[in-house]
Amino acid sequence: MASSKYRTSFWLDDDTVAGLKRLASRWGESQAEVVRRAIALADESAAEETGNVIRNLRRYHRLNRVTPERADSYLDEVAGNRAGWR
Repeated sequence: MASSKYRTSFWLDDDTVAGLKRLASRWGESQAEVVRRAIALADESAAEETGNVIRNLRRYHRLNRVTPERADSYLDEVAGNRAGWR
């Protein structure tokens, strides 16, 4: 199955361009391939982080460390703190 490819353009600062060129040279790949790999890695990392958060919340729930009363108290505290932001 052939994959679709899309041409795009975006602005990068000088340091980012230098890093992009260094990686492309080191890896012997095109700059586009470096961007694809970086996006894939960042996407995978974000998915893992989300999974960790969900696992931790489930664990806390299982251990009854966060009771509904405690959660409500915390939310009230946060709301009170945020009221002073304006």
